[in-house]
Amino acid sequence: MSQYINIARVIPSSKAGDFIVKFKRVTWLLAYNKYFTKPDEGIKDIGGHVPIYTIFHNRKKIGFVLVHISKKDKPYLVLMKRRQQKMGTRISGRMRKYYIFDLNDDYSPIDNAVVSYKVYSKTKIY
Repeated sequence: MSQYINIARVIPSSKAGDFIVKFKRVTWLLAYNKYFTKPDEGIKDIGGHVPIYTIFHNRKKIGFVLVHISKKDKPYLVLMKRRQQKMGTRISGRMRKYYIFDLNDDYSPIDNAVVSYKVYSKTKIY
């Protein structure tokens, strides 16, 4: 069983197409990727895994954002943040996934959209 915990809000940036993710102590910039293409009708694979946004923190690229479609045909964004490597840079860092479910028709987050992450519970509900 899993559930989602809300941890941040998304607000529009001063630059058109970009957004700011405000956590308690950290701020990220979601910069729009000009190479992202919207899908044709009936295609489930959006953008061919081309990120719609790139995530920046302190002028460093720390991750990317992909568009996914749920089983109920609703789009949502997956923010994939790379974790820091302590033992070297040869192996790519693991990802931590954050989700945005409140989107407009052009796959951009609505004002004050909630950013959440998934928590897995080991308890079973009967």
